[in-house]
Amino acid sequence: MVKREALAMRFDDVRASEGRVQFAAQITDIPRANLWLRSADRVLVKWGEFEARTFDDLCEGVRALPWEDWIPADGRFPMRGKGIKS
Repeated sequence: MVKREALAMRFDDVRASEGRVQFAAQITDIPRANLWLRSADRVLVKWGEFEARTFDDLCEGVRALPWEDWIPADGRFPMRGKGIKS
């Protein structure tokens, strides 16, 4: 159902797998996805992707992302990790 909603909203590269739906979008599409994806129980924004074999790899990979492009200098970003099939 979420895949159909994303396609109807004309998001690009819509794919469904393993209980999730992924699609390509612009930063300006985030509020629209949060408001109008009625069948989704949450929207995850993927800012980057990298391999992390240890917790230190995860922290370093997250630290290396260009956060200054998305969050102001006085902003906060709590970090939480989750593994799938690890």
